[in-house]
Amino acid sequence: LLQDMGYRIITMEGYEADDILGTLSVKCEQEGHDCFIATGDRDSLQLVGGGTTVMLVSTRMGQTTYQTYDTAVFREKYGFDPIRLIDLKALMGDSSDNIPGVPGIGEKSAVKLICQYGTVENLLDNTEKLSGKQRENIERLREQILLAKRLATIEQHVPVAFEPEKMVMESPDAPTA
Repeated sequence: LLQDMGYRIITMEGYEADDILGTLSVKCEQEGHDCFIATGDRDSLQLVGGGTTVMLVSTRMGQTTYQTYDTAVFREKYGFDPIRLIDLKALMGDSSDNIPGVPGIGEKSAVKLICQYGTVENLLDNTEKLSGKQRENIERLREQILLAKRLATIEQHVPVAFEPEKMVMESPDAPTA
């Protein structure tokens, strides 16, 4: 349907759509183009920066709303750079992506830890500064946290051709659309 409506479709076997979006956002930036991503997937917020802006769309009780994120808006909301979203997810988990997270660490705790330590690697290097169950859980789940970070990271080097002139939307094929 999207193709019949005139949109370009880019796929690559072995890669998710997020990975292709991540790659195209980098390629846009490298060539001096702005990149706007409209999505309902919060994971794409890690791509914000440089020339990439994400419009995060959500629907609640039948009402569709959106929030546009550039680096400043993201920093204001979370207190750290957009790329650190992957560290946040590694700690708090994400059920939609089957990332378990650390027991006892929700979004508030994870945000506080990322603001304080910057990355999960730095946090893991400084667990002696933590206490109680939080320290115990983070130390015990070290490998899981590092795996979760890798799983949460959008690939930005998919071998797709980037030809901006071919990305222009065409007129819809009205009979099929």
